[in-house]
Amino acid sequence: MTKRIFRSIFLVALVVLLLSVALLSVVFYNDYAVQYRSELKSEALSMAHAINGGLAEEDYLRSLEQDFLSAMRLEEPDAAPSPFTIATGTAAAPFLRGLLEQAKAYFPKLEGQVIAVENDFFGHTIDVAGLLTGQDLSAQLQRVPSLGRVLLPLHMLRHGETVFLDDYTVARLADELGCPVQIVGIDGGDLLDAMLEKEV
Repeated sequence: MTKRIFRSIFLVALVVLLLSVALLSVVFYNDYAVQYRSELKSEALSMAHAINGGLAEEDYLRSLEQDFLSAMRLEEPDAAPSPFTIATGTAAAPFLRGLLEQAKAYFPKLEGQVIAVENDFFGHTIDVAGLLTGQDLSAQLQRVPSLGRVLLPLHMLRHGETVFLDDYTVARLADELGCPVQIVGIDGGDLLDAMLEKEV
């Protein structure tokens, strides 16, 4: 009888201990996840401030446009590349749509679109392309019909890698979208080459 009581008390104590450990693990994990996300958001805000404020954004866009238009005038207007989608942040989307319209006027057979991707990971106040994550690109671009090739700017990736800020790889994104994903260099000539499917 005493053994049975002791065994019951021991089992109850063991169950309580295990439940306590599990509960503490969940609490600590949630705290860690919240803190990690908060730190990422803080870093993102700092980077966005540096990108928007530290660099002469208007000068960069003006230079990009000049490079793009100069390169375009060197091409024959009968180019007929496969359809494409340029995915970017909400800040750059209007500018890129303007460039695309100029390209379509010059290349009548050009078929492309620009999609502005919202930054759900860090928050919608973060509007630069360089802080978009692979999961946001995947979730939002999967809702777009007829993507064709997907063109993404180089600065969406970690330096020297084919990985986004959230550890998504370019290969994983291409697999989830079911279409080729092409990374585009930083100047206007690179963008035009990507649109026209030229080797870079």
